[in-house]
Amino acid sequence: MWQALNPPQLKAPLFGPSLLFAVGVLVFELPHEPLALAFGVLLIAKPKRLVMVLFVGLGMARIALHIHQYPRNQSKECSLWNCHSAAVLKDQTFQCHCSSLKYPTGIEVEWNHVEAPPLNQNFLAIITPFGSRGSFNVDQWKRSKGIHGRLSPLTKTTDRESTKQRFRGKGSDGCKRVKQWRESIHAAIDSSFSKDTGGFLRAISTGDKSKLSFHMKAAFAHAGIGHLLAVSGYHVGLICFVPLVLLRSRRWMIRCIALIMALACSWTFVAICGWPPSAIRAATMVGLYAICNCLRLPISSIQIWSVTCVGMMLWNPDLVFDVGTQLSFAAVLAILLFVQITIETSRYKAIIGAIGVPIAAQLGTVFIAIPVFNLFPIFFLPFNIIAQLDMIVLGILFAVWGFGMALEVPESAQKLFSDGVELFLDKQLETLQFIQQKYSLAINVEQSDSWAWFALSGIYFVTVFLLIQKRQIKKEILLLSIAWAIVIVICGIVHPMQRPSLRIKSYRKPVIHLQEGFRERLWVFDCRDSSLAMRKSIMNGVNQPEVICLKPGQYYSNSNGDFMLWTSDSVAQGCIAKRPCNYRYTGEISGLLTIGRTEIPWESWGPHAEIN
Repeated sequence: MWQALNPPQLKAPLFGPSLLFAVGVLVFELPHEPLALAFGVLLIAKPKRLVMVLFVGLGMARIALHIHQYPRNQSKECSLWNCHSAAVLKDQTFQCHCSSLKYPTGIEVEWNHVEAPPLNQNFLAIITPFGSRGSFNVDQWKRSKGIHGRLSPLTKTTDRESTKQRFRGKGSDGCKRVKQWRESIHAAIDSSFSKDTGGFLRAISTGDKSKLSFHMKAAFAHAGIGHLLAVSGYHVGLICFVPLVLLRSRRWMIRCIALIMALACSWTFVAICGWPPSAIRAATMVGLYAICNCLRLPISSIQIWSVTCVGMMLWNPDLVFDVGTQLSFAAVLAILLFVQITIETSRYKAIIGAIGVPIAAQLGTVFIAIPVFNLFPIFFLPFNIIAQLDMIVLGILFAVWGFGMALEVPESAQKLFSDGVELFLDKQLETLQFIQQKYSLAINVEQSDSWAWFALSGIYFVTVFLLIQKRQIKKEILLLSIAWAIVIVICGIVHPMQRPSLRIKSYRKPVIHLQEGFRERLWVFDCRDSSLAMRKSIMNGVNQPEVICLKPGQYYSNSNGDFMLWTSDSVAQGCIAKRPCNYRYTGEISGLLTIGRTEIPWESWGPHAEIN
């Protein structure tokens, strides 16, 4: 097992330990007694496995220390707090660094109030955990960003003017400068480009996706190029393209200058984008690569990946549970392994890379992406190939525009640069949205079995590891892997999607989703949920879902034999998908939904359920 994780051909001795460290962080939440028993049995049967157990134990120790430093709140707690800094996240929301008796070293919290909290002054406040919304664990997502709860004032602050003065004067010069740069970029983009073009440029240049329209996000997701909207290695690579090229120079001085440029460009870009984990991962890998290349130290890309993985887990082990971080590391690992097995290819190397890299990234991440997003982009390969070329052209045009703004070239020349970017990008975005609205680019795979996607990713990683170690039998390995993949696709994906199923998703009230082939019908018990439920269905690959709003006091029926009749303001009875359906709520946030013989207690924004 240890040799399988650390084959000599991989040239990455830290690869196995990094994976085992991550496993230790992930399994920490499991009951410790069965884990200790399993480790004991493993050591008795195979004493040589001691090293593996030690690395898993190190991962568990790191997350235990993290939880000890930052205890997790299960309910609201009132305490005396003191805030040391505050930064604006959005309107009436601040991110603050505050300390209390429970958190003496201080933690990052959200402050949802019109005014910033009083700084360096004790006050009573309540910290509330974020909890979950449906199947999405908001608390875990916020923790991966270093935010540990929502702080609310127990009493209103009276000295408003002094609070504002203290807030404006707080913060390092570096943070203020980065904020000014970000705001300057936003202002320049907003004044030079249209709404859609500006929203896309904001997303790729500063990580701000607030100006992206829903239809644009859906178009990118359905085309399988949603990763372009999340700042990651693709964007950091474009930013650092020139210094990375200069690092190949034989001259020591040029390599040193290139190293400084690479570090400055990558980390400044990450700071402007707000320190997203995927960008930190990319900047760390670029920095390690640049340092080793400058010093002419031989190091494999997998080793750089491993060092980055361990470093980020040591810094914040909560990142292991963040879906974006998982996707970032899994995609890069899948690509690097693919490059490893094709590096000796001399003919058609560029073509193999252009086609193989998107496929490798897709196979390496489906076990994370599909169970979360329930969307499979059918035409991801051609769109990704086109996107590779488009992003190069856009990068050049956008760089010329940016230099023109910085150098304050004549207005006529700057307008020419702006028009070039606008014309090119507007045509691409318009074409993409037209295709997405005209044709079905993705399918909803919510009915498929999650194990099938885990198995497909597992087959990919096992296959590339075997190909790296046993190149002499690569044809046999490929044929066997393809055969297993076909069986899994038929049994775990195609077959389950043939049967109609009912899914109950919790918003303010339950929403019943009936999947019939590629069509989906939604029964909504609270009309305020209609828009959100429809948008989520579209993002999941459903083309024009039918939304039925069930209003109290109204009767509903259709030609399929479905009907719902309200017997009171809180109780409805009927038949949906040829099954008796009874709905009642005992308050605004809870109730009972019975479909057939299945009783489903529900609560607002609670867990989802599925009935086959």
